[in-house]
Parts: sequence; C-alpha cells; structure tokens
Amino acid sequence: MNQYDPSSFQSAPPPSAPPVRQPPRLLAEPRKVAWGEGASWIGRAWRMFMLRPWLWIGMVFVMFLIQMALSLIPFVSIVANLLPLFFVGGFMLSCDALQEGGELEFGYLFSGFKYKFNELAVLTLLYILFVFVAVIVAGILLAIFAAGMDWNEFSAAIRNSGAPDMSFVLLMVLFGLIVLLFVIPLVMMVWFAPALITLHDVPPFEAMKMSFKGCLRNMGAFVVNALVWLGAGIVVGLVFVLLAVLFAGGVSGLGSDTGGAVVGLLVLLMIPLWLVATVITQISYYTAYRSIWTDPPLNN
Repeated sequence: MNQYDPSSFQSAPPPSAPPVRQPPRLLAEPRKVAWGEGASWIGRAWRMFMLRPWLWIGMVFVMFLIQMALSLIPFVSIVANLLPLFFVGGFMLSCDALQEGGELEFGYLFSGFKYKFNELAVLTLLYILFVFVAVIVAGILLAIFAAGMDWNEFSAAIRNSGAPDMSFVLLMVLFGLIVLLFVIPLVMMVWFAPALITLHDVPPFEAMKMSFKGCLRNMGAFVVNALVWLGAGIVVGLVFVLLAVLFAGGVSGLGSDTGGAVVGLLVLLMIPLWLVATVITQISYYTAYRSIWTDPPLNN
C-alpha cells in the first residue's frame, strides 16, 4: 500500500489552471495492462494530437526555442537542463484539459511553472540527485572492475592477434552499460511523476516511487512501446537515406552544390517529423498514465 491515501490526492488542478470536467480517479495500485497497450499509448497520443495538431507543434517548437536560447547564454545554460520536467507537467495539464472536454490553449505549455512550480522543482532536484549518485556508483563499479583486470596483458593479447588495441573503447562501452543499468530505473521513476504531481497533487518523492512501481509492473508494455518507436525510427531513417541517395544521384549531373542543396532540403524535412514525434512522446506520457493509474482508463 502507498503511504498516502489516493482519495486524499487533489483530483483536479487549481481553479485557474486548465479546466477539466470529470477528473479521473487515481488508483491505489497501478493497473497491470497487456503488452499491446504499449503500442496503444502511441495510437491514442496520435489521435489526441490530431485534435489540435498545429497548436501542439507550436507548443513544442517554442519549448525547444526556449531551451536552445537558454543553452547559449553563459552561466544560464544550466537552467535549460532543469526545464524538461516543468514542460512535461504543462503537457500533462494540457492533455487532461483536452481529453476531459476542455480547450487546448497555448499558455498551458507554461502551466507546470505557474501552478506546480515548487513540486516540479523538488522533482527535478531529486532526479538530478539520483543521476549524480548513479554516475558516482557506476564510476566506482567500473574502477573496481578495471582494478581487477590486467589491462597490459589484455592489450598485449590484442596486439599479438593483429587486431587494433580497443581496450580503452571496451572500457568506455562497459562504463556506458553500467550507466544504462542505472538510467533505466531513473527513467522509470520520473515517467509518471509529472502527471501524478500536476493532476493529483502527489508529493514528489511519493510520485517517483509510484511511477517506478507502475513501470515495473508493466515492463512488457514499455518494451513494446520502445520497439514501436524503434521500428518507426528505423523506417523513417531508411526512407530518408534512400531519398537522399536517389535525389543526390539524380542531380549529380547538375553539380555538387545542387546535390548538396537537395540533401539539405531532405534534412530540413526531418524537422517537422521530429517535432511531431516529440509531441506524440509528450502526449503518450499522459495516455500511459491514464492506462495504468486512473479509473476510468482511456479506451479510445
């Protein structure tokens, strides 16, 4: 059982926040869903996106402009790394307003800052703290492993085999794998946390625990979700590479400048797809939360 009674959580945002008509009830325990739900989250996110596509794209575009502008300012660039969870909170309030019969407004993008600033700030600081600890622990584990291995003998064996010495690369790959083992739980801890905080007033640390539990109980659905995104990315990437090769070959007789311009145009065409994919990702946080944590869930 959770330490908090879900019935005591606020089920609607503050009065001046994006309005909702019938806020969903928060479950005491996460619902276990079928693996195929991971794909359904994306499908439902797409349908919600199509209700107001240009407004969604505009919100994401401005979000990236703000983060990019801040990242270019000396001594302020670190702030850009602290904003994502605030924006996710705004997207959760936006999704809920639209889903529950309200209207989507551009200003909802900043509703996480306006209505849940303190809670999302604590969530961000907790996340940064856990990341810092994870990196330190990963470094210690790597040092222990490296200390127990005779790297000189390993490098000599590689050189004697005629292969290039890749011991440093191997060490970095190992470090990356160790970090990944910590990153996955961290992502699980914040996947549902912004929605739980902004839509139900769950305290930040409790929201992280609930988020981890919801993800852990539905790993199959998350694996399917990741595979769908991976498959879509591979297909889109292959299509653009094929088009780039065909167009570049077709204009090769016109000179390298023209061919380069065509390839550059294809790269620019990736930007709208990237923006749409980002919107779908943001909305899918909400559709996944409704699928696992609320009664009623989203069924359309």
